[in-house]
Amino acid sequence: MKVVACYNPRARGGRFQREIPRLRALLEEQSVDATLLEISDADFNETLCRKLESETFDAVVGIGGDGTHFHLVNTLLRFGKSHPGRPQPRYVFLPFGTGNNIAKSLRLKPGPRNLPAAIANLTDGIDKKLDLGTWSGYYFANALSVGLDARILHFRNQMSERLQKHVLRRLLHAYIIYALATVRAMFGTCRFRMEILVDGERWYEGGVTDVVVNNTRIYGGEFDLTPECRADDGLLDIALIRSRVEYIYRFAFAYRHLPGFLRRLFVANHGGSAWIQARHVELLVDGPVPVQVDGELFPNSSTFRIGVADGAVTVKVGTDGA
Repeated sequence: MKVVACYNPRARGGRFQREIPRLRALLEEQSVDATLLEISDADFNETLCRKLESETFDAVVGIGGDGTHFHLVNTLLRFGKSHPGRPQPRYVFLPFGTGNNIAKSLRLKPGPRNLPAAIANLTDGIDKKLDLGTWSGYYFANALSVGLDARILHFRNQMSERLQKHVLRRLLHAYIIYALATVRAMFGTCRFRMEILVDGERWYEGGVTDVVVNNTRIYGGEFDLTPECRADDGLLDIALIRSRVEYIYRFAFAYRHLPGFLRRLFVANHGGSAWIQARHVELLVDGPVPVQVDGELFPNSSTFRIGVADGAVTVKVGTDGA
């Protein structure tokens, strides 16, 4: 098996670099012919495209968090469109980020301790067609969110940048920084008016604090806002949150490690008004609001037209993630 393994040198705060010798050894044990490619935010597209043009690979392996996978999957699909005669390599997730939402949704275990299982998945895993969400010329595997979550991500990025070289950065887990960013965002303006159309029909019009459009089930690292979400059903799952108070209790009851009866109780009482499934979603806002896609911030906008691309990419999953 011949693969190109693309890794983000900043994954896990730069700590992935120390895992590279072990990664090479594990790839050799599995008889995987691997080219390791270090990529940065500035040259995701160009570096990978040059490599795909010069050689044929069975798979592209993405090593990093959801943002890394976002860039690599978009590059892979754009390359496929510009080279229609060439077979598209599979995409393999090696999760080394903070939230690892996509991997958790596919039941892939993240982090250094699970690296041997992740490498074994290259050769022993099952091929699975994965739907992708589409928005403004981009594809997303996990989620697009508008409103408070994007504000939280903005503050989290600011805090992480300021702490990059500070001694406290090594002591603060990434989830603690997210929690601090959440508190800060809660004290700002985080409510706006929105009209939501699903498959051409008006579903909601009124005040909104946050809207999450999920393609895969796990969101924010540990939350399951849309429990019926599947990445191969041709549908997107939309979670509507109308206020700061609702935001707090929605996420509290969506914590994926809660006892099942508590989560089922919430679904029974709030399901119909809390989320809906659709192939096409339009979010129309009365003014520009922040947006994030798979952990990447984009410029504020007031109109969002979101769709789904059925089976757009083939990925490798374990037998329990199929």
